[in-house]
Amino acid sequence: MGGTTGTAQIDAVVGPNVTNVLQNSSCPMNLTATNTYAGPTTISKGTLYLIGGASISNSTVISVASGATFDVSGLTGGFVIASGQTLNGSGSINGAVTVGGTLAPTNSAAGISTLTFTNDLTLAGAALFALNRTNTQTASEAVGLGAVAFGGTLALTNTGTELQNGDSFTLFTASSGFSGSFAGVTPVSPSA
Repeated sequence: MGGTTGTAQIDAVVGPNVTNVLQNSSCPMNLTATNTYAGPTTISKGTLYLIGGASISNSTVISVASGATFDVSGLTGGFVIASGQTLNGSGSINGAVTVGGTLAPTNSAAGISTLTFTNDLTLAGAALFALNRTNTQTASEAVGLGAVAFGGTLALTNTGTELQNGDSFTLFTASSGFSGSFAGVTPVSPSA
């Protein structure tokens, strides 16, 4: 999607012959159908809205770049990252999200970044977070959350020097608190 003014709305199904969906404009794009494309969804600029009963459940990777927004607040029942899907990047997500697939706050250049949420997050799949004690930002983060319900697994990867006793990292920031627990954390004691 290109352009700089107005809003583009796609009411038709984006089908299996489409290899990817790219939102690369300051002009918002709305998807309203149950889409069936299986390629990545990349939001590199502006805002991609899912509205009403819209779905991108076959999209393998949903990437939200810094400064871009994925808005699922208009969905009935919130947005679900299904098994086999990954939500990654360093942008913003508006609306409640349930992760049955993979959550990976990451920036491919640095490996560590922040996904900013504006609502609740339920984790039931895999959460992949990077750590690096020598960086200014020492860990991947999910911030701005309302409530967080932990479940599934947490996988930590140390991308820097060896971790030391007493190192601590903030991975989640939530205004309404935390519930549940991860079924597993790997590695149990991260090291270089």
